[in-house]
Amino acid sequence: AMGHRQPKVAEEALALVVSLLLVAAMVRLGRHLGEARAARDRLASSEAKYRQLVDQLPQPVFETDRTGILTFANRAALERYGYSGADLENSLDIYGTLVPEDRPRAMERARRVMAGEASPGDVYTAQRKDGTTFVSQVYTSAILENGVPVGLRGISLDISRSKRDAEVLQTHSRQQAGVADLGLRSLAASDLDDLFQMVTERVAETLNVEYCK
Repeated sequence: AMGHRQPKVAEEALALVVSLLLVAAMVRLGRHLGEARAARDRLASSEAKYRQLVDQLPQPVFETDRTGILTFANRAALERYGYSGADLENSLDIYGTLVPEDRPRAMERARRVMAGEASPGDVYTAQRKDGTTFVSQVYTSAILENGVPVGLRGISLDISRSKRDAEVLQTHSRQQAGVADLGLRSLAASDLDDLFQMVTERVAETLNVEYCK
C-alpha cells in the first residue's frame, strides 16, 4: 500500500507544481503589459483565472502577507483544515493551523524563505479548527513585488498515511531483526536457563517494554 501511495503523492505534488508554474507565468505576463487600462484588465483577468484554477486543485494552496495572515486559501485548504471563507476574512493566522510547538520553527522558515532561501519541504503537525491534527509537509516560496518579498505562497501535502506506513515498516523490520538474532543466539546457547533469560530480554527489547529479572 505504501509503495502505491508514495508515487501517487509525488504525482499530485508534481502536477500541482506544474499548474502553479503555468498560472504564475500568466500572472507575470499580465504584469508586464504596462499600466494602461487594457493591461490592467488583462492582469485582473489573469489573476481571476489563477484563483479559479488554484481553487480546483486537490491539494491545499495558500498565500499570506509578511506577518503570516492568510490572504488566500483554495477550497482544498479550507476543507482540509476545517475553516470557512468567513474565517479567512477575519485575519486568519497561518501559524494557528499548526500545533503550538511547531509554530516557532515555521516562523523561522518563513523568515528564511523571504530572505531568499529555498524551502526544503518542512514536516509539521497541522491542527484543524476543531483541534484534530495530521502530519503535513509544506513547501513555500516568497511572493515578490518589484523584487521585494511581501508574503508567502505555499502548498501543503497530507503525509499522515505515508508516515504511519513508514513507522509500521520500521517496527516490522526491527522485529524481524530481533527474531533473526534470537535464532542465532539460540543455536549458540548451551544452558537452558541462560537461553530463557536471553530470549526474554531480547523479546522485551524488541517490543520496547521493560524487563525485570
